[in-house]
This record gives sequence, C-alpha cells and structure tokens, in this order.
Amino acid sequence: VAATCLRWLALGSSTNTTIILLSQSLHAFTFATFTLSSVKLIYQELPESKKIKGQALLFTFGMGFGSLVGRIIMGIIAQYFVINSAYQILFAISAFLTIPALWYARAIKKSSRFNNLRP
Repeated sequence: VAATCLRWLALGSSTNTTIILLSQSLHAFTFATFTLSSVKLIYQELPESKKIKGQALLFTFGMGFGSLVGRIIMGIIAQYFVINSAYQILFAISAFLTIPALWYARAIKKSSRFNNLRP
C-alpha cells in the first residue's frame, strides 16, 4: 500500500521520464506481488472444488470490476482537476487507506488461521 502511495505521488509530482518509468516499474512489482499472494491465499484456503471459481472471482472483481470503478473515479476527478492534481488526490486517498490496511494486515498476521501463509 505504501508503494502505491509513492507511485501516485511520483505520477502527480513529476514530469521526469525516469521518475515516471521507475514509478511504473514499482507498480509492476507490487501488482505482481499482490496477484501472486492472492492466488496463493485462494489455493490454500479454498477446497479443491472451489479453487478455480475463487481465482475467477478474484480476477473478475479485483481486476475487472476494480479497474472499471477506478477508471470511472479517475474520470470524475479529472473533469474537475488538472491531471497532476488528480494523481495527488489519489495519493492522498492511498495514504489515508494505508493506516487501516496496515492495521488489518497486522491483525491477519496475528491470526492463527493465516500463519501458514508465509513461504
């Protein structure tokens, strides 16, 4: 989540090609990490008969529906602000959501149900 905050901040604050390329590379790394972790969680937590459906739902809602909602929100923000300000607004939203996300991750880590998720 913190890496996402940095990415939005970089995109909203810089026109330097190198910084934009690095922020997009950071996005590729964090997106791959999230996707692999999500698939691993599905395969560890769901019974064999539900694994395919679980993964289909992850990609349908997480990447399909989530992408749609994100694009609609970005379009609405971009109508009222210059594009750099829109990225800075997304940075602020991400930064605000980092605190509950870290709290939730810590609670999950303490839960005995998810202790076997470590590699």
